[in-house]
Amino acid sequence: MAIEDLIFAVISCTVQLVAILDPVAVVPIYLTYVGSYSREVFSRVTRTIALFVFILSLAISLGGRLWLLLLGVSVAALKVGGGVLLMAIAIDALSGLPRTKVAYREDVPVVPIATPLLVGPGTITLLLVLPYRYGFAATLIAIVLATLVTYLVLRFSRSLMKLLGRSGVVAVSRLTSIVIAAFAAEMIYSGLRDWGLVR
Repeated sequence: MAIEDLIFAVISCTVQLVAILDPVAVVPIYLTYVGSYSREVFSRVTRTIALFVFILSLAISLGGRLWLLLLGVSVAALKVGGGVLLMAIAIDALSGLPRTKVAYREDVPVVPIATPLLVGPGTITLLLVLPYRYGFAATLIAIVLATLVTYLVLRFSRSLMKLLGRSGVVAVSRLTSIVIAAFAAEMIYSGLRDWGLVR
């Protein structure tokens, strides 16, 4: 892969991952859990969440091919099914529905922040598709960059909340949902094209 193609692939993968992780939308919920913590504890919890996001994302992208083989699922079917799922998630977010109904006080870094709020069904689906579309090298770099973005957003979530306010956070989340819907439409089209149903 030429360096220009790799750079384009990394940028595209990163944008899609950050959009589906949508760390800005998690900020209000995150601060509800850990907003009152000391700076030291707050930083430690944020690092733990970022680490779990990275490990989960890496494991999913690495094991995706094996999972598909074991399940007998084609890449085209994954694109169509995943695209439909992403579209549903985008529509839910645009309609103001919560990303999850699960809320636990225990093990906050893992549940519900790292998963399912950040690494949920939509993220899992995207991570399974990305290596096939852009290659594993680009996907790996994108995972590192997207994790870094997620860490920075959560690390400075207190300042971000003061700057944007709850309405601003919601507006950014809605805009991100539109981007996710566009990615979903592209995935569905690509899967249908692989099946030969469209040109």
